Amino acid sequence: MNPHASDKYEPGAILVNSWGYDQTNIDFYVIVKRRDNDESGTTWLTLAPMTYGDYNEDLPMQGTCTPGVIDEQRKTIRRKLWKGGDGTEQGLGVDSYGWCTLWDGAPTRWTAYA
Repeated sequence: MNPHASDKYEPGAILVNSWGYDQTNIDFYVIVKRRDNDESGTTWLTLAPMTYGDYNEDLPMQGTCTPGVIDEQRKTIRRKLWKGGDGTEQGLGVDSYGWCTLWDGAPTRWTAYA
């Protein structure tokens, strides 16, 4: 599988999960499997966690990061893809915090707390 930036929730698409209270934490995932249920309209995604590629601090306690490779040490997870009222695919929750959406290919900003 070749993880990549995409405008569709498809196998290989990289997702970015941004979360935090006094700081912005970033996690990357790649979609390894997509399962659509035509009867219910529900879509389930299997995600593999990724490592960081670049992780740079360009200002005090903040910077940018990019996804690296699939983290073979961590387990895959399965989550429901949420859809808007018009059926557009919106994103998904990975944990009880944060929101996962498609990564646009640009370095993603993070912040840290002192």
